[in-house]
Amino acid sequence: MGFLATLVIITLTGFLVSNFLTKKLLLLFDRLMSRLPLVKLLYGSIKDLLNAFAGEKKSFNRPVLVKLGSDSSAHVLGFITCDSLIKFGLEEYISVYVPQSYNFAGQLLVFPRDQVQPLDTGSADLMTFIVSGGVAGV
Repeated sequence: MGFLATLVIITLTGFLVSNFLTKKLLLLFDRLMSRLPLVKLLYGSIKDLLNAFAGEKKSFNRPVLVKLGSDSSAHVLGFITCDSLIKFGLEEYISVYVPQSYNFAGQLLVFPRDQVQPLDTGSADLMTFIVSGGVAGV
């Protein structure tokens, strides 16, 4: 009975500490980073990028193949990030994030809608393929 009580107490303590204390510390850290001028910009950008990959609002979930030019046979792999650029006066364009191989970076490119072809593949598989330089996932 004592062993069972010990397990219950340890489990409850771990649950309370991990949920309440950790959340409070993370919120405190987030507020601190959001108040520092230059750090705020970098921290916010990195946080948004990580949330796009693994957060609740995954943004890189629409893999595409994009033709680089109307008279070109070169293509690039990426992910649609915005279907409408009307607020910038670019009605026939969409934005595509193109990750870089062997790097934690990428570029946001704008393409005419007719040059973008959706791919019927998993986002994680395509990201693995791109980041590995085309080596993994084949």
